[in-house]
Amino acid sequence: MATITELANAIDGYVENRTMSRDILIDQIKRATRQVRRKENNLHQDLVCEQRRRYDIEAERDLATT
Repeated sequence: MATITELANAIDGYVENRTMSRDILIDQIKRATRQVRRKENNLHQDLVCEQRRRYDIEAERDLATT
């Protein structure tokens, strides 16, 4: 994610050069949203793995009792 300094610099530059600063902000927003999507995807994968692990443990327990 963008650092606070990068964001502050982009905001300061926005007053001086609207086109360049706008592009910087757009890139930072796109980068941040990609990271959010990646993080959400990783969390979803972790959840699926945990559910699968618990299901496997329960299945092993069921097999052991039969």
